[in-house]
Amino acid sequence: MKKPPFTLKASILRTVLSVLLVIALGLAVLGYYLGYQSVAKYTKQVNEVVLKAHTSSTNIGTIGGNLEATLSDKTAILASIDTLTAPTASFQGQAITDLNGYATKSGLTIADIATGGDPAAAGATAVVAPAGTQTVTVTLAPTVSYASLLKFIMYVENSAPKMQINGLDITRSATEGGDSVAVAPLTIGVYTK
Repeated sequence: MKKPPFTLKASILRTVLSVLLVIALGLAVLGYYLGYQSVAKYTKQVNEVVLKAHTSSTNIGTIGGNLEATLSDKTAILASIDTLTAPTASFQGQAITDLNGYATKSGLTIADIATGGDPAAAGATAVVAPAGTQTVTVTLAPTVSYASLLKFIMYVENSAPKMQINGLDITRSATEGGDSVAVAPLTIGVYTK
């Protein structure tokens, strides 16, 4: 006997289509779930990168603020260093003004101030001035108080712009008593730039 050819009945077709529909629906749900998981993972990575960028931006802002503060501190230091030397072109006027002020504060009288030239010609002890200095020769009154002279020397040595006494020759005054001394003209080096 011959088997009849396979015929597709409606009930079998309905069952096959229902199974295929369930499989397709299952695959769609699985695809949605896997896609959602992939997007969620990517979103998490993006959020971490954004957080790191924000943190870096904040750190850069903090570093920038610290750098500005540091630079302003350095500017103040550089400005104070700049006051240690006098400009070569204007050192004479500034040195004369400063030395007269120091003498007044010390209670001394300056008889003469000579800038440049030969200190030995003014009666001062000839001393070779260090490089970067200009010479000023100061002649004080014939006799001065030793304490006042020490104050004057302190003011000169602690001055800004920096000055340094290069030559000093003092002797006890023979004509006046007490702490009076006779001072040869002082050779003072003024640091210039």
